[in-house]
Amino acid sequence: MFKLTALVPATALLISLAACGTAPAPLAPAPQGAVQNAEPAGVDPTGQPAGLGAQALPVNYRVRYIIDSVQSTDTEDVSGADEFYTLGTLAVQKPNGVKVSRSFLNAPPIDVNDHAGEIHQLGYVMFDEVVPANAEVYGQMAAYDEDCAKDWAVVGASVMATANTTAATISSLTGQAYVSGIVGAATGILNVFMSGDKDDVLGNAGLMSVTANGARTSAATLHMFKNGSWYSNWNYYIKYHVEIKATTNKPTL
Repeated sequence: MFKLTALVPATALLISLAACGTAPAPLAPAPQGAVQNAEPAGVDPTGQPAGLGAQALPVNYRVRYIIDSVQSTDTEDVSGADEFYTLGTLAVQKPNGVKVSRSFLNAPPIDVNDHAGEIHQLGYVMFDEVVPANAEVYGQMAAYDEDCAKDWAVVGASVMATANTTAATISSLTGQAYVSGIVGAATGILNVFMSGDKDDVLGNAGLMSVTANGARTSAATLHMFKNGSWYSNWNYYIKYHVEIKATTNKPTL
């Protein structure tokens, strides 16, 4: 598996299901002068070790975006097999206003068949960084069916270089406009390396936005499809999740 990521330094930029449960039983009345606390003794809900007091290291958060699986019940290729790969960008908006981004390319492609809706387990890491508390992370991802064979070592390097350059060029943009602009430019570079039949864009969608302010895991599914065509339709389900864990490690972005 060839995997490239690109980091845009902060100095280069000033620039991306329902829960169920039961209600907790009410706490018994606290003795006069005592303070009720739903947290177990010695546990800090931020994840900071107890007992360190003023000497404790600042709490940061490790944030990971991971593609878990892809399932197709109808491939773009009428023969029933696609060559699937993904490209995208995650951006971090820090509390101090500084914006940085990291792009990813999961290639070469894997074969995805639509036989009985087969599920392909992936485990692709889109983003894995330590960010400051209260940083916002958001992103954009595009999925493709490869129709034109490529030298991915060469293509990948060019795609990541373009992502870096574009991130600096469009630093004045914010939110989804920013990450969409980076992904769009990277897609344009892909087309330069294609002759004849271009790769099919199966879909282009925003990834969930999270704020690094507490440990949790969230999951989502992207539904990418096309129907009503006389020739080629497709139907894809891409599952991914986001992990946020407290850490005293220094930010990597």
